[in-house]
Amino acid sequence: MSQPPDNINRRQRLDGTDPDYRAPDAQDTQRSGYIPRVPRPAAAGPAANLPRVEPPPPRPPLEPPPWEDRPTAPLPVARPGAPAPAPGYRPRAAAPPADLAPVYDPSRAHVAPARAPRRGRAGAILGVLAGFTILLLIGLFALAGWYDQQYAGHMFPGVRVLGVDIGGKTPEEARLMLDNRVASLTSQPITLAWNDQQWTPQPQQLGLKVNLDSTIDNAYAVGRNGGLVSTWRDRWDVANEGRVVPLAVSLDEGAMQTYLEQQVAPKIDQPLQEGDVWLQGAQVKTSPAQEGHQLDVYQALITIRDSLARMASNSRIVLPVAVTKPQVSPAELDQTAKTLQLMLSGPLVARYGSKQYTVDPQKISQKLILLGRNADPGAAQHYTIGFQDGNLKALVADWADEIDTAPQNARFAWNNGQLSVLKESQDGVKVDQDKTLAALKAAISTPDKRAVDLPVTASSPKVSSKDIGALGIKELIGTGNTSFVGSTEARAKNIEVAAGYLNGVVVPPGETFSFLDAVAPITLDRGYVEGYVIAAERTQKGVGGGVCQVSTTTFRAAFWSALQITERHQHAYRVSWYESKGEPVGFDAAVFDPGVDFRFVNTTPGFLLIQAVMANQELNVNFYGTKIADEVKLVGPQIENQKDPPPDIYQLDPTLPPGTKKQVEYAHKGLDTTITRQIIKGGQVVSQDTFFSRFEAWPNWFMVAPDVQTPSPPRPAATPAPLP
Repeated sequence: MSQPPDNINRRQRLDGTDPDYRAPDAQDTQRSGYIPRVPRPAAAGPAANLPRVEPPPPRPPLEPPPWEDRPTAPLPVARPGAPAPAPGYRPRAAAPPADLAPVYDPSRAHVAPARAPRRGRAGAILGVLAGFTILLLIGLFALAGWYDQQYAGHMFPGVRVLGVDIGGKTPEEARLMLDNRVASLTSQPITLAWNDQQWTPQPQQLGLKVNLDSTIDNAYAVGRNGGLVSTWRDRWDVANEGRVVPLAVSLDEGAMQTYLEQQVAPKIDQPLQEGDVWLQGAQVKTSPAQEGHQLDVYQALITIRDSLARMASNSRIVLPVAVTKPQVSPAELDQTAKTLQLMLSGPLVARYGSKQYTVDPQKISQKLILLGRNADPGAAQHYTIGFQDGNLKALVADWADEIDTAPQNARFAWNNGQLSVLKESQDGVKVDQDKTLAALKAAISTPDKRAVDLPVTASSPKVSSKDIGALGIKELIGTGNTSFVGSTEARAKNIEVAAGYLNGVVVPPGETFSFLDAVAPITLDRGYVEGYVIAAERTQKGVGGGVCQVSTTTFRAAFWSALQITERHQHAYRVSWYESKGEPVGFDAAVFDPGVDFRFVNTTPGFLLIQAVMANQELNVNFYGTKIADEVKLVGPQIENQKDPPPDIYQLDPTLPPGTKKQVEYAHKGLDTTITRQIIKGGQVVSQDTFFSRFEAWPNWFMVAPDVQTPSPPRPAATPAPLP
């Protein structure tokens, strides 16, 4: 049934003339927010039978405001003939107040009364404002009372539930408006979503229940809770901005948790997986990165509950998911893999002349490049690609060992007073290893340039065969001679090999000659053989026994050539071969490879040729060049501290035939000896130097087969050592 306009309806209900008005029944009185209306009695008519309404009790008299507590002075009386006062002027009081004492003025013969206080314009304004404030407060209280009465039993304006404006509606009216909405909401699936995945459970699966009664009670309570100020502020905000009251929703969190854990989480959750790249042989292997996802079930319960309390139908609830990003980005993984594939795209080739060296991708991967990883999660770059510098340097050094060639000096021969070429000179080459390393790294990193021409530097020999006339080799300047009669076959062979390496050597002017540089290394692969040597006061098998015969002979040639001798060592004991032709004791030079050398300086103005000649078990070493002395004399030897030789020594040699006894050394006294060299020019001694030797007393030394009887127990067999 339609209702008349509110103003007419209210008036008719109050005066009892509304024909449709009915008295409230028991059902009405039970409605939430119902306030009974009492009609006003008329002068006559049916309303006279209505129950009598008692008048409200009289209000207590209002207390006077504080500003009316002050005493006021009587109005002044104007004197006849006095001018009219200016506007706002308050004349003096006619008589002083009784509580003020008279003031004595000696200039006058009477007592002048004191002035009474004046009420100025400010007091009048305050009075007006006070009155206005009282009226305003009364008006506000009246308006508040009217507003309360107007919406008694109704929602305040601006209240909304599920997008429906229920302002001004009674709770029952609001229920009728919301019933269908709530029913629609609870009958439709709920949409849960994350990224491009969706789940549409029925509300019953989540244990959803909507309490419409609690929702309407909450809506009716808007603007009716709190103190006076907060209540009216709340009503003002609702009226101007509106207020959305959420549904009172109850959820079975156990059912919802079960649904989330069984239906949703398995499709969202995934472990974090870091991507990786590695080398396997010549292949580059990668594994992709994967984000870590985990549904926050507890927070999802809260999100769903809060969202359902506010959402309209078909709303989409985004689930909270914790996402963990991998440390290494896919872009970095991809770039690292591409770089490694480029470096292994083909073999590496290094070339020099007819020599060519190839490094296949397998070796590049395992030996030359280095893949590193930075474990710091905050690092800008997690993978580094470098080079195994140690292996690269070793590879280049191996190539250099095959390619590097020292410059070869020419070797000459002196035949019948003429100088001839014995061996042509040869330029040297040396691989520039630093430049080679840089070139190899660049080639490994370049897919279309995998070949490297090895950079080398050339060097010229100090003695060239191109200009013989400029060498200054024109005469014999000194000769050394020794005999090796009685030497074993092995010893004679080593003398021959060492003399061959020495023959034809040319020493530039001012250069130092090293005997070991000329004949070493003393090894089997250079032609030397094994024989008996004396080392550590023992006779034993070793490679190169007899080389000291060549060094001693060379020392004597340098001695007689007046050259500056810078290094010379005597033997540990006297060697019979070096005294077999009556040579003075101490006129020898021992060498040992490595470390014990014989050296001299070519102090002549030209080049010096060394020629070694073997004949009739004698060795001659001749020096050809330009003489620097008229004569060289040997003074001495001066012998001191002689000692008798010790008893004979017998030493086992299992390699000897049965019954063999062989003497390898002869007894010598121990002594100190000094020989002196004098260099003479123009009949005068221009320089003199001495050569000191200390020889140990040495026994007769015999090598015997194991079955030979000896006067004293033989020493054990010697251990071979690479000693001359």
